[in-house]
Amino acid sequence: MTAPGVTGDEATADNARTRAAEAIARAQATTAAISTGAVLGFIALVLGAVAAWFGGVSGTRRAALVDASDRCVS
Repeated sequence: MTAPGVTGDEATADNARTRAAEAIARAQATTAAISTGAVLGFIALVLGAVAAWFGGVSGTRRAALVDASDRCVS
């Protein structure tokens, strides 16, 4: 007697094993691709932050001392 939903057909079992192995291989390949994309996205984000910092620093005028009305005091 077999369990419910289980067949004794060996060809069906081999087909199921093959499909399961293919699904696992696809999942592993997808995981590797997603991981690579995440790393590249992180690097792009850091480079953008550094570029924004340099842009902010170079676009800002620096005064040694300022008074209450934001005028430069030498």
